[in-house]
Amino acid sequence: MVHFNLLTASDKVPVQDHCGVIGAYCPEPTQFFSSGLKAISTLQTRGYDGAGCCVIEKDGTVTEHKGEGMVHEVFAQQKIKKIKRVAGQTWIFQVRYGTSGAVSEENVQPFVRTHDADFQKCIVAHNGQ
Repeated sequence: MVHFNLLTASDKVPVQDHCGVIGAYCPEPTQFFSSGLKAISTLQTRGYDGAGCCVIEKDGTVTEHKGEGMVHEVFAQQKIKKIKRVAGQTWIFQVRYGTSGAVSEENVQPFVRTHDADFQKCIVAHNGQ
């Protein structure tokens, strides 16, 4: 016989030591923003310091939006008109819990970097130190 320990609402405590990260790769350019936004909204308890999204389109164009605060603050309707329409192949979303570094816009992920040798764009996000 298998026994399960069921959690009640009072047992659920937010995780307070790692950020939440969502990533998606789409073989064909896809408007994935709404799905990713739902996912990081669900992971909001993983971080309250900031939220961000970066997408790389098929032609290499990078579109990003990030900032300090809760998901609904960072991605307010008037702020996301452009990114909602983007059809990209690589999507990364993150909610930040500051395990190191100050709570500041410069520490909100994902980070966009350019490779030194081939100048390709890369998106980086992690959920810890």
